[in-house]
Amino acid sequence: MLANIGIETLDTKPLIDDFLNDKGFNQYAESPLVVSEKDSHPSALFHRMLAEYLALPIGYTIEKSRGSDDWRTVRMLLYGERPGSVADV
Repeated sequence: MLANIGIETLDTKPLIDDFLNDKGFNQYAESPLVVSEKDSHPSALFHRMLAEYLALPIGYTIEKSRGSDDWRTVRMLLYGERPGSVADV
């Protein structure tokens, strides 16, 4: 519906699912991606992940132009080898 009126949206499900699988969590509500089990608002960690993801368009566009449309490519660009990245959580 938002796309019909020209508003772009971000599907965070792949980012959430990938984090949950990598870190061994079964439920979003039980993960560090939420403030608490009783408060499902996104945590500071999840906000940081989203900020890093949103900072990727240039790198992701370059990788996509090389034929890679794989979510793992996005993760590599997101997490990379940078110290203090979300991968260290």
